[in-house]
Amino acid sequence: MQRTRTLSRRTRRRSIGWGPHWIWTLVVLAIVPSMALPAQTPASMSGRTLTYSDGQKAKITGFILTRRGDSLLVRDETTRQIALVTFHDGTKIESPTGVFDLDHKRQSDSTLIPGLQIEVKGTGGMRGELVADRIKFHKSSLRVANQIAAGQVDLRAMEHRTQTMTAANRDSLRAVTRRSRDTANAINDRIDSLDNADRYALQATEVVNFAPGSAVLSDDAKRMLDGLVSQSTNLDATVFEISAYADATGSAESNKELTMRRAQAIAAYLGSRNVPLRSIAPPTGVGATDFVATNATPGGRALNRRATVKMLVSRAPQ
Repeated sequence: MQRTRTLSRRTRRRSIGWGPHWIWTLVVLAIVPSMALPAQTPASMSGRTLTYSDGQKAKITGFILTRRGDSLLVRDETTRQIALVTFHDGTKIESPTGVFDLDHKRQSDSTLIPGLQIEVKGTGGMRGELVADRIKFHKSSLRVANQIAAGQVDLRAMEHRTQTMTAANRDSLRAVTRRSRDTANAINDRIDSLDNADRYALQATEVVNFAPGSAVLSDDAKRMLDGLVSQSTNLDATVFEISAYADATGSAESNKELTMRRAQAIAAYLGSRNVPLRSIAPPTGVGATDFVATNATPGGRALNRRATVKMLVSRAPQ
């Protein structure tokens, strides 16, 4: 009975105090100045409010600008838009704890104070608000929020610091992506150069055969590969090119996967024989194609279950 009266009071308070027109008209005049943020007019807020459709699953991360009862105004840290967030008795309010922050500790709603950086997951309500299912924040953010409340930290400075760190992380990600792309381009250029007869000469070719459905190298295959490696006088100037095939038994998808495993098995073995990885071109699983014999007989299928290993040597002076 008490819970019903509490929910009724909350519902009545929301409908009276936080109607959408009232919020977005007065948010700057009545709320933002109190947070010591740059003054704005209602017209300048146009397009800067964030609303949610009824039932829409959503998430927002940002700073609490102000709180009234169980309603919060939150400014998104990425878009700078302002959203109305409401919470209820069933909302999980928690902060990470334990080793590597893998556990979560329940927190009181009294911790939801202006200046606190929070992550909210919830569902859109009937008035464009985000009804929170879970609100999460770090203890360090709560300490900063308490300092803000005590006048020791300016919220604008804290947001500027957060934006600076976010921008730095984006720049780091771009750098990693760029390095990865440059590495991939270098590898592709090296592979493309294998087809250039002016740069590489074919020194030897060996054919390795496999048992049905298997990617395991036989002892004979290993001896054959050992002999191939021994022919190289300079592994740094040598490139091994591997292409694996299958007979016509099985599906195209399974044969493609099987031949890839066969090619990788050979590459791994060459690596174990001190062949530098940079001297092994990316192995290729061709699948059931380029048959060298009929698939109508066991002997023919045995010949088609193969991998060709080419050893190419650079023509450049060493």
